[in-house]
Amino acid sequence: MTSVSKIGFPEARIILAQAVVYLCASPKSNSAYLAINEALSAVKNGEMQAIPEPLKNNAQGYLYPHDFGGYVQQKYLTKSMKFVDLKSVGYEKKMKEWMESLKV
Repeated sequence: MTSVSKIGFPEARIILAQAVVYLCASPKSNSAYLAINEALSAVKNGEMQAIPEPLKNNAQGYLYPHDFGGYVQQKYLTKSMKFVDLKSVGYEKKMKEWMESLKV
């Protein structure tokens, strides 16, 4: 949108067309759609959890994932919940492999 607003029409139609071609050619997945529906369902069904102490503002004991290569094992929820089921297509396949490599 920034490029379109800077360039204006009719030239911006080329940028928009390129974006459409990219999206049409990319692997499709409904993982995000299914995940947000699962999360909303959990909230509607009262599956609320207390925020663990290390995740509260300025709490002691929080391990900043960026200081550990992007992931560090720590308690993020009081009970385990899973909403995302990554597919083995496109870049999502690499994300799935990365997430599986983190399991201890």
